[in-house]
Amino acid sequence: MNITAVTLQPAKYALSFVHHESVDEGVEVRTQFTGPDVGLVGATDIGVVIEVFDLTGVKLQRIAGKLHPDAVNEFGEIDYIGDMADLLNDAISIEAGNLTDAEMLMLWDDYIAAGKPTYSSIVQAYDNGFQAGDPVTYTLDEKQRCIQQLADTKNYYGYLMSPYSGDYTLQAMMATSAAELNVPFAYEWHPDDVQPEDMPALINTLNFNSEYAQGYFCSWDSTDPYVGGWSWLPYVGIQLAARCKRNASKNENGLAKRHKVIAGNSYPIINRRMRPHSGIAITDPQIEFVAQARMNPVILKTQGNASLYICNDSITTKITNGPLKLIAVTEVGVAIDADLVMISTDALQEPMSYIDTLRTRLKDKLDAYKTGADRSILDYTLKVYPDPAAPLEKVRVEVSILHDGTIRYVQITRTVDRRNGAVNAVLPQAA
Repeated sequence: MNITAVTLQPAKYALSFVHHESVDEGVEVRTQFTGPDVGLVGATDIGVVIEVFDLTGVKLQRIAGKLHPDAVNEFGEIDYIGDMADLLNDAISIEAGNLTDAEMLMLWDDYIAAGKPTYSSIVQAYDNGFQAGDPVTYTLDEKQRCIQQLADTKNYYGYLMSPYSGDYTLQAMMATSAAELNVPFAYEWHPDDVQPEDMPALINTLNFNSEYAQGYFCSWDSTDPYVGGWSWLPYVGIQLAARCKRNASKNENGLAKRHKVIAGNSYPIINRRMRPHSGIAITDPQIEFVAQARMNPVILKTQGNASLYICNDSITTKITNGPLKLIAVTEVGVAIDADLVMISTDALQEPMSYIDTLRTRLKDKLDAYKTGADRSILDYTLKVYPDPAAPLEKVRVEVSILHDGTIRYVQITRTVDRRNGAVNAVLPQAA
């Protein structure tokens, strides 16, 4: 979209606008210029307000600034509309056109003479021939930019998710980022792309080894509730939706029951119509290969007269036999980290004598995790003390958590009790 003035040559324009996000129908852009009716000193005084709407009339963005790249506000700060757009979002780019200062003033004169109209333009989506269902590829730079934007966003999120994408490199990058952000990351692989027998080698190639990365494998189809028909069931969305629902329910201490994993008979997939993907059910040996890849399979479990589709395990990709192998440990640990950081942040810029208050507040929070019918941890140790290297300005907080575990196996051994004892029996009478 280009905004021009009637008295200028067609090749001249005041500004250009680009919308980078995928909006299939396009967007409507409404533009107004602002400035004093009299006393306009120069081109740097011309302001512009740009509002972006979808084609149903919902406002998406509003950006205000000055038309001239050298414009500043009354405080001497940069006020150029292009910089304002960059500061507010990544979806829109606005750049000044090719007008001289004199031509900008001509534009302003035309605008005043026209009665200060609102210019409206429909910016159509660029047609590059892409059709729904076509494979999408991204460069390494694009992937890294997306990961960085996730890290930089000010919006809070509790999980990262990668439903089937076929891009294992991107999933590995997200797993690394999840560890840096202290956020669990759930991903899955499509049964058409990788067979269970090949999963252990693939995950070792990708070097997945993190308690934050939690993989799932679902080899089932389900009916689509919106468009009908059968299609492969991506499971990680169901998994994380169930986690969010669980987290919304608090125990008597106001804490989410994160130690209760979304797996087993308590959390079946609620769908009446399921069938094996491509008509081939996953076998017990294949489930073992999924386990070797440190991933969690979705299986059909029959018990008595009931059949349930469930996630059958709750492990991370961490190569260990210790606590970090369990999703529940990561879930609870992430929550504790967030709480302790929030409490400790309150202590910043307080006198060092505040250390006793800090210790008490941290202990109270950890006690909340330890007590109650739905306690998340079994015990803890806490140390809060001035750092010997900087005792007047730095406090050290050290926490060791004894986590509750997750029952993944039950081994039953039956023996025959061979103790001698009297046996009361009624023998039949002889005829």
